[in-house]
Amino acid sequence: MYLTGLITAIGYSTRPILDNYSCREIAKNLCVHPTTVVYWVRQGWLKAKKRYVNCYQIKSRDLEQFFNNPPQPIRHRIAAIDPQVVRYLVG
Repeated sequence: MYLTGLITAIGYSTRPILDNYSCREIAKNLCVHPTTVVYWVRQGWLKAKKRYVNCYQIKSRDLEQFFNNPPQPIRHRIAAIDPQVVRYLVG
């Protein structure tokens, strides 16, 4: 994360070029297991488009909405996520 902070400090964007993420990409950045993100999708907490079995595509705007209004059962968990990681994912 040091490099991300350094890049941001000098004015460059660290945000990925694509506006879509896989569950695996989100899980890697949030330091959770990919099945956790799939669970959030299946619960209807995180909007996603199904690509194939257990593979979903999540738009950054849907991820932003999830972070801004997390479901009650995991609100404390979402609140504990590093804000730099959230900014990296949603811009």
